[in-house]
Amino acid sequence: MVGERRNRLHFLNAGGYVARVWALKQAFMAYRTLIRIRKLWCDQSAWGMLYLWSITRNTSATPAMRLPFGLMGLDVHNSFFLSLHSMSLGRNIRLISPSAIDGAVVRSKLPFSLFFDLLDFPHATPAILHFNGIGRKGAVLLETLRNHTSWFVEAHRNEAALLKAREWLQRGARVSLHGIGGKGKEVLYSGVCRAGAFL
Repeated sequence: MVGERRNRLHFLNAGGYVARVWALKQAFMAYRTLIRIRKLWCDQSAWGMLYLWSITRNTSATPAMRLPFGLMGLDVHNSFFLSLHSMSLGRNIRLISPSAIDGAVVRSKLPFSLFFDLLDFPHATPAILHFNGIGRKGAVLLETLRNHTSWFVEAHRNEAALLKAREWLQRGARVSLHGIGGKGKEVLYSGVCRAGAFL
């Protein structure tokens, strides 16, 4: 939706939302109401309509589907999310050299920055990379980029750092899982993912 990106698809959401709980609840209530009334099947269409109604203050939308102005916004600077759909190494993503990574680790000025550049988004600092619709070759890209993230480099800085990271992921890290009905439970991260699968 933003900028001239001729060879890239545009999405209103990259698979995630950042909000205060009350605001997210209000947005999802409006979303559910719209889906029920309009029988939409595409989440992009529903969120798009809610966003446009909120910024235009469209009075033809019922109050249940009209979000307060400013409650919803787009992450136009990719501060939180970046969709990697149709991006590839070399063309859109440049990896920082191993020697530059080693130099940063030796200087040990934490936190490390990303060790890859997003060529189409020079000022983007996304917290989450969304690998949507990239198929099997996405696994190679995912692993390559993972190896160039600050947390991965920090965990592999030395054997002690790696053991500490694995120990925390296996015994200390917790995640909250929520079902479709909204009820959640907190579980150990190691019960959901194996630390060895990504470290």
